Amino acid sequence: METVMKLSYTPEGAGEETGMSRTRIFNALKTGDLKARKAGGRIIILGADLQAYIDALPERPAQAAA
Repeated sequence: METVMKLSYTPEGAGEETGMSRTRIFNALKTGDLKARKAGGRIIILGADLQAYIDALPERPAQAAA
């Protein structure tokens, strides 16, 4: 099954789509780690920019078997 990414998201929608909190999304916007654009008074995040942000997050190291 192929997942279809939306063209753009609100910060709230980006949080819902990724499972991240709204605060984390806004912090990423504030630090410049996540790009956004303004459309009138609305903040929009392009799907490609959201994917790039997720791809740039560090990978979790594998845990050794106990």
